[in-house]
Amino acid sequence: VMGVQPVALPTMLLSTHTGGLGAPARLDCEAYGHAALAHYRELGLAFDCIYTGYLGSEALVDLAAEAFRLWPDALKVVDPVMADHGAVYPTYTPELCNAMAELACGADILTPNLTEAAIILGEPIGENWAGTDISDEEARRLVDALVAKGAKHVVLKGIQREGETSIRNFVGGEGMDTVEVHNEYVPYLLHGTGDLYASCLMAAVMAGHSLEEA
Repeated sequence: VMGVQPVALPTMLLSTHTGGLGAPARLDCEAYGHAALAHYRELGLAFDCIYTGYLGSEALVDLAAEAFRLWPDALKVVDPVMADHGAVYPTYTPELCNAMAELACGADILTPNLTEAAIILGEPIGENWAGTDISDEEARRLVDALVAKGAKHVVLKGIQREGETSIRNFVGGEGMDTVEVHNEYVPYLLHGTGDLYASCLMAAVMAGHSLEEA
């Protein structure tokens, strides 16, 4: 729809999402992933962008890092799917969080929520972050800290104050001041909206829009 030809590389198959339905059946696709990357190299493919989402093991984080190494000119977009509302996802171990944080710090575009930003920075998760209610100054500090840690550009997403009818995202990085962008608040819990957000953001940037516009 947005003029991009995606090549999907499944990293793990799950019987359900991981939010409250017990322990899902899991099938790790690490071996397939390495074989697929080797095949793409044999074909001489050049990717414009490599975008990572949920990675369910340290080995799969390594798979993503290998893709970044094999195509160094590709735009590296990392959505560090590992936590939200002040809590780490139950499938994530401290070791996996550390591996994801290392991958995140090499991103060209990093799209964390507040909890993920704290994990990447090695900071304690603020008590008020479960409601995603922090000051503009704190949000800007987090963006600056993530850029200083290695990410070229950061979209700190999903900030909302009580009573507000919009979601605030803070966008900053190399060559730009940190700006605040508002999105309409939709009062539903819909699994996968973060995936959709990051995918559309990536495609819009590849289509020539600025990060703020995207």
